[in-house]
Amino acid sequence: MNLNLGARAGWALSLVGLAGAGLFASWQSGQLLPAAACDQTSVVWTYDVGQAADGSTQVRGVRFEDVPAACAATPVQVQFRSDGEVVDTQLTTLGEGEVLASVPADAALWVPVG
Repeated sequence: MNLNLGARAGWALSLVGLAGAGLFASWQSGQLLPAAACDQTSVVWTYDVGQAADGSTQVRGVRFEDVPAACAATPVQVQFRSDGEVVDTQLTTLGEGEVLASVPADAALWVPVG
């Protein structure tokens, strides 16, 4: 079997392309698995809004009341918002517990990190 240099280069480039596509597909599926494992709508959580000493509105804390096992220890970012704009954030992991805060804001939400 006698292949010329051009044919060998063509085969090599084809194999490199296939390997790159395989790596990209593997990376992409790895990025999707954690989000599919935790159904965000199944997490029961609340946040407490009250008045600060100066009369302004503040979020005092966020409480995760019921976290399914599939969501436990998922890293999340708690976002504190005022008039729809993010004014502060805190990183935590999902679990039953409370994220204490004294942030001048009128709402809170959480989003998975990553």
